[in-house]
Amino acid sequence: MKKTLISKIRKLSALLLACGLIMCSCGKEHDFEDTTVKPIGGELVCSPYLKALSDEHYYLDISMFANGMLIYNTVAMADGVIESRSNYNGSVSHTLSRDGETFFLDDSHKVYFKADATDGGLRSVINYSSAKFIGNGEEVLSTGKTCFYEDFSCETYDGRACGVKLFTDTDGSLYAIVDYDESSRIERDVAVFSADIPEGWLEIPADYTLVDEDTYFDKYYGK
Repeated sequence: MKKTLISKIRKLSALLLACGLIMCSCGKEHDFEDTTVKPIGGELVCSPYLKALSDEHYYLDISMFANGMLIYNTVAMADGVIESRSNYNGSVSHTLSRDGETFFLDDSHKVYFKADATDGGLRSVINYSSAKFIGNGEEVLSTGKTCFYEDFSCETYDGRACGVKLFTDTDGSLYAIVDYDESSRIERDVAVFSADIPEGWLEIPADYTLVDEDTYFDKYYGK
């Protein structure tokens, strides 16, 4: 059972990292041409969303398809701390990464342990602070909804070219984030996006008990 859960944590980590963007495996650079399309009214509709992504300070609740599975993922990030609560294919994972360590939280038993995993791919590989506006328009998303988008050229943290389209609903709320390169596209449909972190996130609850990994699997897992 221990190997099963650790395998799930690692699998989810790989999926989220892949869905953060798959450009890391792309060997070719892509030239993003400046279309000279101007923002509406001279201002970007998606400025507040792009700023939150660039500052790595946000609360984001999304759903997406990856490897034929529907993944629900809620992530909060601020001051280098990242917390993720995910559900994919019926498997639930709750992790928190801080100071280079990742913890697995069992909310049913109110215990946690230091996980044998990285940050879980929770931190996007895209450097959103590198974003440059290149155009806007309308596009039909996988949900069947036609939305306005603003398109930006970006780079990954290792310097590879990529792009991101931020889609907004008629009320101006962020509807979807599409990361892409010349050969791949990942759509994340947004339920909630906020620069305000809800109370109780980015910290391990005070009433949770730290246990070692073996104790967790012997005493709590599957019970």
